[in-house]
Amino acid sequence: TARIFEPEPVRTRLAARDARRAAVARVQPLVSRLLAEHDSAEAVLAAMAREIGLDEFDRKVAHQLALGAALERELK
Repeated sequence: TARIFEPEPVRTRLAARDARRAAVARVQPLVSRLLAEHDSAEAVLAAMAREIGLDEFDRKVAHQLALGAALERELK
């Protein structure tokens, strides 16, 4: 039997998951718009850096979404 130790309590992990889901819902429209407007991931990230309405956590999630979408675009 293998046991996996999680250093954070379940309550903390669930709160973090819910916070990320909420952030994805907030920034997905922005990321989709920027991906449609720009040709490269670098241009999308540069445009995202100019966005003033994002807090640090939302910006991090937006970067993750943009880079994931750019990678999918390159692999097609």
